[in-house]
Amino acid sequence: MSGTDQLDFVEKFLSRSSKKFPQGGATDSDVYMSIFRPQSVGKSDSSVLYKKGGKRYEANKALDPNKKGYITKGMAGQVIQPHINKARQILN
Repeated sequence: MSGTDQLDFVEKFLSRSSKKFPQGGATDSDVYMSIFRPQSVGKSDSSVLYKKGGKRYEANKALDPNKKGYITKGMAGQVIQPHINKARQILN
């Protein structure tokens, strides 16, 4: 299935997930969290997702570039921000 063909599924998934977004609107991090860790949608960027020692931290330790021993929603959001910025440039 091509990337274009997958967009219908992505739209359907995100439209269901958008019901969890904060009333004031979703941040880029919230949209990412709706896929990466849905229970973190609407939480602050300082909320801790994973701590060192756990399997999920180990699987995602690239999201802890300063090796603090934990991953926050904000840290995860920073990883995708350059990609979002690039997509916005292309679309504008």
